[in-house]
Amino acid sequence: MVRKTASLVCCLFFVSSPVIYPLSTRAANFPPGEKESFSPSPEKDAAKTLTPIQSEQLSALFQNGDYQGAVKHLTQWLREAPHLYSDLEVRLLFGISLKRTGSCKNAVIHLKEAAQHDLLSSVAIFALMICHADLDHHEEVIRWGSERLKQKISAPLKRRLQRAIGVAHYRNREWEKAVSHLREGGAEIPRFSLDAKEKRERESVLWSIWTLADALEQLGRKEEAVSYLRKVSVEAPESAIAAQCIKKLDMSGIALTAPEQLLRAKRFFSAFDYASAIAELRSLNPGSPKSTTFWGRSPMDEEAELLLAKALYSARRFTESASQAKNLYQQAPSAEAKYWLARSLASAGKEEEAITLYTRIANKFPRSLLAPESLYRAAGLAYTLKQGERARRLWQRVIRDFGNSNWVDSSGWFLGWAYYAEKDFQHARKWFEYVEVNFPKTGLRPQIRYWLAQTLMKMEEKEQAIALLRGISDLSPLTIYHFLASRLLLQWEGKSGIPSLLYKPQAQTGEVWQGAKKSRAKEMAKIDALVSIGLMEEAREELDNLTAQSLPKDDWLWTAHLYGRAGDYHKGMLIILNHFPHHLETFSKEHKSWKLAYPEAYRPLIERHCQTLDMDPLLPLSLMRAESQFLPHALSPSGALGLLQLLPQTGREVASLKTLSLKDDQDLVSPKKNIQLACHYLKGLLDLFKDWPSLAIPSYNAGPKAVVKWLERFPGMPLDEFLEMIPYRETRLYYKNVLRNYAVYQYLYGEDSIFYDFLRTPSTRAAAPQ
Repeated sequence: MVRKTASLVCCLFFVSSPVIYPLSTRAANFPPGEKESFSPSPEKDAAKTLTPIQSEQLSALFQNGDYQGAVKHLTQWLREAPHLYSDLEVRLLFGISLKRTGSCKNAVIHLKEAAQHDLLSSVAIFALMICHADLDHHEEVIRWGSERLKQKISAPLKRRLQRAIGVAHYRNREWEKAVSHLREGGAEIPRFSLDAKEKRERESVLWSIWTLADALEQLGRKEEAVSYLRKVSVEAPESAIAAQCIKKLDMSGIALTAPEQLLRAKRFFSAFDYASAIAELRSLNPGSPKSTTFWGRSPMDEEAELLLAKALYSARRFTESASQAKNLYQQAPSAEAKYWLARSLASAGKEEEAITLYTRIANKFPRSLLAPESLYRAAGLAYTLKQGERARRLWQRVIRDFGNSNWVDSSGWFLGWAYYAEKDFQHARKWFEYVEVNFPKTGLRPQIRYWLAQTLMKMEEKEQAIALLRGISDLSPLTIYHFLASRLLLQWEGKSGIPSLLYKPQAQTGEVWQGAKKSRAKEMAKIDALVSIGLMEEAREELDNLTAQSLPKDDWLWTAHLYGRAGDYHKGMLIILNHFPHHLETFSKEHKSWKLAYPEAYRPLIERHCQTLDMDPLLPLSLMRAESQFLPHALSPSGALGLLQLLPQTGREVASLKTLSLKDDQDLVSPKKNIQLACHYLKGLLDLFKDWPSLAIPSYNAGPKAVVKWLERFPGMPLDEFLEMIPYRETRLYYKNVLRNYAVYQYLYGEDSIFYDFLRTPSTRAAAPQ
């Protein structure tokens, strides 16, 4: 019965929430007899007339997930002002608070009343469906779900409701109706996602498919049932439901085919479960005599062996990956097999062998898409080994032989940079200008222009160099090169003081916001009401339903604003960046779009720890924007968790060193705990690199040991050059990204001088010239 109830609740439970509702709890938290003691009263006592929006304590309880406290608070509130019992918004608050504490029986009483609310009835109906599902009131789930289907709703929401109704019919043993509704709910499994809400949605679909298969089996339609069990087993192998499907198939004597096993391995690989992908592939035994036909090895067999090499590489088992790729190449020579052999050898520390193999790929498979990339990687390895001449020849070959590939502009950039580092400014200029002229749309343009300006200055062409630096702010005011250029301009023009972080924005007043038509005014009013009474999770769910539809451009601005109000900083930011990518730099910093694109997310939590640690709170915010984009449940392929992407091992070490509490690894998903531990870790890095504070940023990404090695390798190098010399591409981009974030955060909420002081190095005690 536990599994059956769970499947229904799972189909209903698509509200984004950081709390797992204990729906199996039956204990009533509403005081006995209290519900009868409150009766509507026309009398209004001005001293006791409160509204949810005025109750800061209640809002704080909801924000902290203290729903038991919210129930107590509401109970006391209604004792003091019983006339509010007739307020449908108060009834909704009470019902949802009770639901979240597991007191579904009492919650139903309030939610039924709240379902009469003109604007918020849909929210009450959702909550009612979840409560009735927990109470095994399947007829009520069907009734309320059917009522909601009559209203105007988005297609994704309609499918969710159909699944919930279908499961309720299934519990009533109404197999035909169950099958009909579950099929209406869709059997397309959503793609794997690390986002917590999307994972719950995926789980809901999987439960409904499992239920659909069982209903079909009850109707004697076994072949159809088996097809759905196979579907879950193959397309979502990482889920617990897939394990149950496999078990049921095994009990029926049904085995997955080799192509299905290969697809399972691919899905494991896509879900970053490399160990399971490796095990699945090895159970296939690719390359064995059984898989070899009269005409040789099958294409599927080669695909499985290549995927095994990739999975071993991704699991950082480089020696095994190299061996696997080598065996594959010996039996079935291909550019892909040699490419993964070369990558494995390079990662295993055998760079010279890797360079040779990369070069052979371009020689033997010149028409392969991997040929230019292989030469590009070979050049990078040669440059790392301080083989400058060899690296330049390889980059030049990419440009000469593969002029239409995606690697040409990057090769031109590295050629220019390699010559610049060797102080051969004539050749550096040639290659920087080559990229500038031939690739006007490349993302490298700010970088190219900055270093071309530096090159021209070295060649004593000062006026042209200054003109290029000034052009960077027009070309890309929101890159690290704009801020570096601003600092250089003051120095080259012989001026003193602190450079302005953003001097391009025009004084626009926000006509875009004022002109919004709000064509979906009712939906937005509903969301605004939910935010006002503190139901942030419900507000975010309604916003998700709204954004699943096609919206006019003006409505997207209002939607982003409402996401920000509802505390979903991630989606508010993405809407601005995706739908209005070129608006920010044209607005003054008072414009609302800036604070949606760079929100002060979780600032009270951050400031609490930064005050203790004597650290600027805008720095953790800048890291958070780059690390998780403000997703509390973010999980990286490497296993880093939470807003500031802490690895469990790092979290445990910091907790132990600072004598802080950490219950388990999943505790790192809590914003409060994640921010606390990450701030302590960041402070330790700032103290370690106190003479060059910005090095705390690459250390946070690659570890302090790697940064110390780079400092030893490039002693006395200025910041802008050090940025380009970092060997790890991911860390190089991360460093630039966080510095850009920090500059913008200082522009919006801090001081320009703080950012430029942060850029100081041991050779420059102050970043800005005095």
